Amino acid sequence: MPESILEDAVASTDAAAELIDRIDAASRHVLLCPKCARLWLQCEGQSVNYWQYERVEDVT
Repeated sequence: MPESILEDAVASTDAAAELIDRIDAASRHVLLCPKCARLWLQCEGQSVNYWQYERVEDVT
């Protein structure tokens, strides 16, 4: 099983705090899979579809 974003975040307190901030900024419903520990963000404008959370670096 590939490492999950949650496992990576737990490894570092700073990374965990940043992950929480990013989820708050997204202002979306979030699900945590109890089996694989992956995070899923609700798609905007849809009540039942979720995208897997993936960190994307800002390109400026």
